[in-house]
Amino acid sequence: MNWTESDGLSLVQSAEARVGRPATPMSVAGVARRQTRRAVVGGAAVGAAAAGTACVRVLVNGSYVCR
Repeated sequence: MNWTESDGLSLVQSAEARVGRPATPMSVAGVARRQTRRAVVGGAAVGAAAAGTACVRVLVNGSYVCR
């Protein structure tokens, strides 16, 4: 335990936070996110081709999908 007038009571002297890079190729979270995005975009392209003119294009998360 540590006490300072400016910070009060502290259980640790210092804390360190590190921000990861989940979008890197070796990251499991990044791989899963890219595969999901590709599946959604690929499925939207197939759905748009099948729907033809009845499709209304909507922008979702930076990609157009058919509604």
